[in-house]
Amino acid sequence: MTVYEQSPVLEITRTPRGFELRTPGATIAAEKVVFATNAWSHQLAPIARRQIPAWTYIIATEPLAPDVWQSLGWSRRMGIEDARNLLHYFRPSPDGRILMGGGPIILGYGRQMAYDHTPRAFRHLEEFLGRVFPQLRGVGIEYRWGGPFSVTLDLVPAIGYAAGRNAVYMLGCIGHGVSLMPSNGRIAADLILERTSPLTELWFVNRRLPGWPVEPVRRLISSAVRGVLSVEDAWHERRGLG
Repeated sequence: MTVYEQSPVLEITRTPRGFELRTPGATIAAEKVVFATNAWSHQLAPIARRQIPAWTYIIATEPLAPDVWQSLGWSRRMGIEDARNLLHYFRPSPDGRILMGGGPIILGYGRQMAYDHTPRAFRHLEEFLGRVFPQLRGVGIEYRWGGPFSVTLDLVPAIGYAAGRNAVYMLGCIGHGVSLMPSNGRIAADLILERTSPLTELWFVNRRLPGWPVEPVRRLISSAVRGVLSVEDAWHERRGLG
């Protein structure tokens, strides 16, 4: 089997025998398709309302001197995350930087996906880094980046058949895709081959998934949910529980 990476699919058309996938260099006939599109799934008609994309961000400091690391008291340099709904996470890099991500998420609108670089999200992370580690206030930030993740209406992942048994979708990893993808890939393989396994019997496979409403109602609901989570985080932080 040959895998053709970096071949974007520009259009998917249903045919009597399956699907046609148009790429920049060719049109491919496929009996079955796996929509492993996660945060981009709202751009595909069969699964358009099953998730929405939201964005999370991360920054990386300049390499820190040994005496700075000693002042932090982070001797074992394990990864850390806090207990907020809109959590923050930290970890050291092999070359002596601190990577910090999370915080307030950014919501897209409609089919737009151009939110990877949002200055106010980066400002929040830089300010919060200085709150957690006061000795790092003013430290150089050398890298900033962001990316989308997939959010279902009930905040639970979903895998299943998209249109009959010749199309499978995977979405709703909600920021935990690295840990979920190995098992999700095995589930998708079992489904597309139409075989039953202990994984395909898991409760979130082929479940009834509530759909997001259309815009602008979708934006109003998702913003309200984000607002409630932010208020709850602020309340816990004032009580010293954040």
